[in-house]
Amino acid sequence: MTTAQATKSCITLQGSAQIVSEYLECAVENILFLRGVFPDDHFTRKRLYELNVVTTSDESLKKYLKANIATISSWIESNKVERLVLVLANSTNDETIERWEFDIKTDAQAENDESTTSDKPLKEIQKEIQAVVRQITTSSTFLPTIEVPCSFDIILHTKQGLEMGNEWEISAPKTIDGAVEVKFKSFDTKLHRVETGVCYKPSDDL
Repeated sequence: MTTAQATKSCITLQGSAQIVSEYLECAVENILFLRGVFPDDHFTRKRLYELNVVTTSDESLKKYLKANIATISSWIESNKVERLVLVLANSTNDETIERWEFDIKTDAQAENDESTTSDKPLKEIQKEIQAVVRQITTSSTFLPTIEVPCSFDIILHTKQGLEMGNEWEISAPKTIDGAVEVKFKSFDTKLHRVETGVCYKPSDDL
């Protein structure tokens, strides 16, 4: 019985990738809401990480995010993703206004052995994620107000050799000259570590 309980509490590489991808989906949805990329009525409230967050109720956006996050999760599991970047750009001239960066680092042992597991308690991981999500949801206190209509792109930095299929295409980095950079807290599952940050155009340049 003790052995069964210990095994049940372990987090596999697939489980860790799912934890990371759930966070990424939550982060992206809440950033799109907070930064006004879509109208408020495109979102509904839900409870996650013991926080009030939003999730999209727009069917086309939901389908797009679900499909892409599921694919990204499998690539995280196979150690192919190094960074996900959510780019917010001026819809008129495609100028990048903000870059939300999520660096994903795989544990060295997990890179070489896919059977590697983590014994880190899920509650502890979720508490760490909660702290990051709190920072994201309060970021509007220091980020400049976006006064123009925006579009968004998801850019992946992947390792060589990944077959990405027709759904993805090579993209320019979409950087910001003279950007202000803010790093948030990180979290880790002991198999994956995720570091979150935002780069944004100073308000004087908007």
